[in-house]
Amino acid sequence: MTNSTTVHPRLPRACLGSAVALALVSALPSAPATAQNKPIASAPTLGGKVRADVLSLKRIDGNLVTLRWMLINEDAPLYTMLASYARLVDLTARREYQSGLSSASCTARTGDKVICWATFAAPPAGTKTMAVKFYEQFDMLTGIPVSD
Repeated sequence: MTNSTTVHPRLPRACLGSAVALALVSALPSAPATAQNKPIASAPTLGGKVRADVLSLKRIDGNLVTLRWMLINEDAPLYTMLASYARLVDLTARREYQSGLSSASCTARTGDKVICWATFAAPPAGTKTMAVKFYEQFDMLTGIPVSD
């Protein structure tokens, strides 16, 4: 029986799975902004020229939660946010969560709207709201509902 999988001659077979996984992660929610993306909270920065709109904080499989937000650049030359710096804060339990996976790029040119995301370990099932903290000159957003 022969193997019908074609592998690039310079790419080791072991890298193929990693390359496919990376391609899938890169294709995650970097979809264009639509009318369906209504913010549940918003934080402006840079004199109102850039804004982060939290779209959702949702429990997913594997005891994880995914935070989605839209970076909106109204009038700054170019704005890059490091999605991996986003934090969830459980103010009641006084616990901070760091992201495990996040958008590869969260950069918006003037007039752009970019959807970014980060995945975290899920807070306890009884946790109904969290705070979101971005380190790039945004105020902490509180009362973000955790949906199922």
